Amino acid sequence: MANDPVTLFGLSEPVFRMGVFLAAFFLFSALEAMAPRRPRLQSRLKRWTTNTAMLVIATGLVRALLLIAPLLAMTAAAGLAAELGWGLFNLTGLPLWLEICLAVMLLDLAIWLQLFPVSDHETDRPNCLRRISGTS
Repeated sequence: MANDPVTLFGLSEPVFRMGVFLAAFFLFSALEAMAPRRPRLQSRLKRWTTNTAMLVIATGLVRALLLIAPLLAMTAAAGLAAELGWGLFNLTGLPLWLEICLAVMLLDLAIWLQLFPVSDHETDRPNCLRRISGTS
């Protein structure tokens, strides 16, 4: 089905990513310990603590950006639409609170309608009923 989780070698995608990360980490840690390319100026513990902190901060910033970027894009698109007079609600003259309520309801309706594709040609049932009944 289209909603099946992505698997790689029988593992979910996050587990696979973490496994690749840990394998690379241990490989390069062993190489660094066995064959250093230059003399160590700081203790390994201090360097690894600093590098781990940078990894955590960078991961947090990327996650925050992934949450904020769509909001910024929607805000820019809404501002441009309002400035140019595009869109259904720019033509109605309704109060802003009502336009927001109607927009949320219409978007929710659009998401709900995606559950009802035309039909499954083999059984003539909507695909959402196939998913509910567990048959394929």
